[in-house]
Amino acid sequence: MLAAVPYAVFALLALVSWNRWIEPYVDSGRELMVPLRVAQGERLYRDVAFYHGPLGPFLAAGVERLAHRSLPARTLLAALVALSHLEGLRRLARLLAPARRAALAACLAVALAAFLRPGGWLFPFSLDASIAVAAL
Repeated sequence: MLAAVPYAVFALLALVSWNRWIEPYVDSGRELMVPLRVAQGERLYRDVAFYHGPLGPFLAAGVERLAHRSLPARTLLAALVALSHLEGLRRLARLLAPARRAALAACLAVALAAFLRPGGWLFPFSLDASIAVAAL
């Protein structure tokens, strides 16, 4: 029961902050254009200059191919990565604290870190960095 509370906080804050984020087409050209170019057949690192790991652009390119350049689909991909962050935080907190305190710690992490800048998890500055943190 307590394990669901951080997810409820995540859902509530995502709903409250929905579309009150950065201007994705202005502020995140790299995050939008690199996967699009990869989806169109260009090669990462050879045709497309990119300085991070390939997993983010390849996953986003797959979304581009499936959803045909859909910003909501890309946001869904970022939300899935964010939920894996949340699960990792919840499990780590549960190892270090009793159930109630662990749930509170995960809720605070969601409220402060993830949504301090509205939509920070749902429209990350770098999907690659977000995936790397989730993998840890």
